[in-house]
Amino acid sequence: MGRSLLPAARGVWVKIPAVEAIEDIVETAGLDAVVIGPFDLARSGGLAADSAAFGDLVTRVEKAVTGRIALGGVAADVAAAEDFAVRGYSFAMVGADTSLLDAAAGSLMERGAA
Repeated sequence: MGRSLLPAARGVWVKIPAVEAIEDIVETAGLDAVVIGPFDLARSGGLAADSAAFGDLVTRVEKAVTGRIALGGVAADVAAAEDFAVRGYSFAMVGADTSLLDAAAGSLMERGAA
């Protein structure tokens, strides 16, 4: 009894060099999605995530991707993920490794203090 697997989706994790070429990147044959990693994007550009320049980068990617291929992002919480959906994102990862690790460590510390 055989089983078939669907091929994995192919995507791009957006950093500054990718933003500069995003209009060309979204035309890449076989590309299924672009994911905006806000922490990586801000860090690669030396920008604060709450700066106007950072917001302009995100907007540029959103405009280039929306309606062509799937757009995904990393949301800090459920409310941010819901905002992504309103803005046309196809999917969102809620939380990140560092925030999940921080929450777990905090929970363990609270248990130890009780």
